Amino acid sequence: MSEIATLAELGAMHTVLAIPQPRAGADSFYTIAEVASGWAAGAGSAHDQDSYRRAMVRVADPDYEPELLIAPTRLTTSGWRMIDAIHRAAAFYNTRAAAGLSAIHLRVFVLPRPI
Repeated sequence: MSEIATLAELGAMHTVLAIPQPRAGADSFYTIAEVASGWAAGAGSAHDQDSYRRAMVRVADPDYEPELLIAPTRLTTSGWRMIDAIHRAAAFYNTRAAAGLSAIHLRVFVLPRPI
């Protein structure tokens, strides 16, 4: 288990959601901040919108801490990407940003090897 200390760190975390046509030399996976802003604006599939809405209900509790799973990878410049609970992470990111929080000290589970 590890920690994401700030909201900015959470927002910069790459996900397993691939960008359809990435720019040359850029990461080819969306970050939490990118999917969070899109889902908040109504973008994404019906599944994304439903999962995001359900996650928003859960994260409304100021003491709620989503269980997030990240894994090392050679596919992103950060060397990491979130592989589970992306909708909860996006909802958490948006609600905490709206509340003006920056320090979050969010516990995350880290896989020991790339998948």
